[in-house]
Amino acid sequence: MRAQNAAGFSAYATSGTTYNTPAAPRGIVASRSAVNTVMLTIDNPALTATALELQRSASGTDGWAAVKTVPGSPVAEAEDEPGGGTFYYRARNTRASLASDWSAASNKVVTIVAPAAPSLIAPASGVTLPKTQPTVSFSWKHNPIDGSEQSAAQLQHSVNGGSTWTAVQVTGDDQETAVANSWEKNAIVTWRVRTKGAHADYGPWSSVQAFKVCQVPSVAISSPAADGTVLNDVPLNVAWTYTDESGTQQRAALSIADSQERELWSTVVQGPTASLSIPSSELLPENHGSFRIALTAYSTSGLAASASRTFSTDYEEPAEPGLQVEVDPVRGSVAATVFEGAAATGVPRTASLGLFRARPDGTLLCLADGVASGTGVTDLYPPLDCDLCYLAVAYTENGLTARTERAARVPSGGAVFFNFGDHGYADVAKVAMDVEWSTSVATDSEVIDTAGAEDPLVFFGTAKSVEGGVSGDVWRNAANAPARWSDEACRAEAFERLAADTGIKIVRYPSGSVMPAHTSCKTATSAANGLVSSVEVTARKVRADELVL
Repeated sequence: MRAQNAAGFSAYATSGTTYNTPAAPRGIVASRSAVNTVMLTIDNPALTATALELQRSASGTDGWAAVKTVPGSPVAEAEDEPGGGTFYYRARNTRASLASDWSAASNKVVTIVAPAAPSLIAPASGVTLPKTQPTVSFSWKHNPIDGSEQSAAQLQHSVNGGSTWTAVQVTGDDQETAVANSWEKNAIVTWRVRTKGAHADYGPWSSVQAFKVCQVPSVAISSPAADGTVLNDVPLNVAWTYTDESGTQQRAALSIADSQERELWSTVVQGPTASLSIPSSELLPENHGSFRIALTAYSTSGLAASASRTFSTDYEEPAEPGLQVEVDPVRGSVAATVFEGAAATGVPRTASLGLFRARPDGTLLCLADGVASGTGVTDLYPPLDCDLCYLAVAYTENGLTARTERAARVPSGGAVFFNFGDHGYADVAKVAMDVEWSTSVATDSEVIDTAGAEDPLVFFGTAKSVEGGVSGDVWRNAANAPARWSDEACRAEAFERLAADTGIKIVRYPSGSVMPAHTSCKTATSAANGLVSSVEVTARKVRADELVL
């Protein structure tokens, strides 16, 4: 710079140098150059920088700490010795008070460091191992910090809580080893592991885990005394002997299966009990059958022992009961009477009797049970036009049984029967002349119209509605009726009683269908023929929880 006036120009004067803020480093590449030494290569375009500030972080996002300031213009390399671990770096250029932005974080670099404590896998803490097991397999998980594989491991075990240890050396990357089961029975074994990676030092010891070595209990079934024992009486008595050097019997699980391995009965006995009697009300093994008892006894040590026993049955049964069955085709019912059979010498005495009807699915409908000889029962609404089977059962005091079967068939004569009334549905109305009937089944559903859609959606439920209709003609008095339609149940007055009844009805159709229903009954008489009334009955199936069909 120079000045000027009328006389001319002055000499030039020169100012000092002015510098811009240095540019920021473009990036940093970090690499491990020695065990715990990191070499940093910096892409640094700065032209005015006089130094570079370096920071280090374990996460790369926060926790940045100053490492060093490296003089130079520009600095393209730097070195750091952070110790062992995982690190990220960043840098900025400076000139006096001027400083660039920080660079982006470098790549992750891991220096060689001893591993963290391993994670113990097995044996799990608190488990019990049998003394009969020849070896115990120990396993763990190596947890490196620097990513290096396991190069060695040390396992220690102790039987005195860690006061003294026995060491086992493991070489290579195997993270399991087998140790001979030479510990005394009932010993509590504590164990721990430490591992080594690429670093020269082992990592810290793991936490300890402990397991117990116990003698396996033994159990043997003493009653029945031997496989194949033949039982000729009930109840079934089961007993066993239990031996345990490491505890006591905590519980025992028993089950009994037939020759097809179908479980018939099971229970769990708590505590040291070693016998039980199974009443015939809980289990009555079929006569002349083969069975197996399975027993598992559990010790307080955590171990268990099992045993089994086979047996068969050959009971002396009571005398076969007598059974008298009479069909009433007018009312569509069956009267059955059960009698005690004549017992031969030495045959168990009959204590009580039962009477049943077999359902189509094989289950039994109980008509009477625990009754005396000579007891009669009326089956008021059996299925029509079906082959029925009635069973009389004789019981002894201890539950042994004998059976007698009788077949029966209740003809419908083409009529639809309605059972009703307050006295066990004993009242009957039936229509056979010009009779017609129909049944409809509808699944519960809801139809929903949706905006913008031509067709609605339909959602179906699980409930079903069953409805039926019956129509026909009945005579108004017996004197004018043909013989086959002249009984009281076929006349108009029976349907007038049906219409007046407010309870649930039982509708029986020809060929077997039986339905509890709520009904509506209408009768009508024409002036042209006053001898006959037309009948219309609508029925809707209902739940009848108290009815036994």
